Amino acid sequence: MSDETPVSARIANRQANSNPIPPVPTETSTRDSGPWSNYILSTPWWVQVRSRLAKTDLMSALRLLPPRQELTLRPDYQNKWTGENLSREVGLEISNVEAATIHVVGTIQVDECTHCQQNDGPFALCVKAPGPSACGSCHWKEKTKDCSSYDASAPRSGRCCQPDSPATPRADPEKMRGKNHEDVRQELKGIFQERTVLKGKMNQLRLIIREARLASAKFAEMDCQNCDTPSVQQGVHLTNEYNIFLRNEFVRAQRALIDQIMTDFEKMLTRDLCLLDRLALLLKSWSRNDMGF
Repeated sequence: MSDETPVSARIANRQANSNPIPPVPTETSTRDSGPWSNYILSTPWWVQVRSRLAKTDLMSALRLLPPRQELTLRPDYQNKWTGENLSREVGLEISNVEAATIHVVGTIQVDECTHCQQNDGPFALCVKAPGPSACGSCHWKEKTKDCSSYDASAPRSGRCCQPDSPATPRADPEKMRGKNHEDVRQELKGIFQERTVLKGKMNQLRLIIREARLASAKFAEMDCQNCDTPSVQQGVHLTNEYNIFLRNEFVRAQRALIDQIMTDFEKMLTRDLCLLDRLALLLKSWSRNDMGF
């Protein structure tokens, strides 16, 4: 890549290994797995390795599937993109990495979605993978909800891949009637164990927030330094433009982090309310049955 290439393009295209970039795929490329399907699955994209937010439920599931067809582009995208352009566009967003992966590991749809019938999106085929809520073209750049087959219950882009614990069952007063003290103690023990798990997750979130604040402080410190003199770090020229790009990337990552934190807090609050509801039902059951403690 030449020195005239914009800094943002060079950085976005920088991978954690030196996988050679294949030529831009054409619509007439083989439908079997080929150089681009192998490149998509074997490349540790920078957007994936730079942040824990990139380790999504969807990517974790897609990485387990073998390649089924080569990546194919619509003619207008073939004309405006080179192989390096395509690699850069895929690596800019985690949703783009997911979309490209969907396209190479999913199943070609005989009945295309509305947008694919209208030749919308970069990919020449309407391809869906088990679990994703949209085809690869509609998933591109987080346009999932635009797909006519959108399923809100499918894994969302950008969500952490930490598995959620099973939904907390609600205590049924009718089922609690006639239970002895030991049964009730075991029920309470389960509730308190779940609360301990919730506290552990809360501590993890606080650690994430602390790391974000430390990173923010480092970027603030960079503003006070003289960045006019270029230096070389891992083959990338560190100039004012480079630092501006990094700060913009950091702001975007922070926004995604805040979204994740708010989502996790909401889930914790919901589970807390469920636990309190179970405890209230247990207390009501004790009162009705005069179980005492």
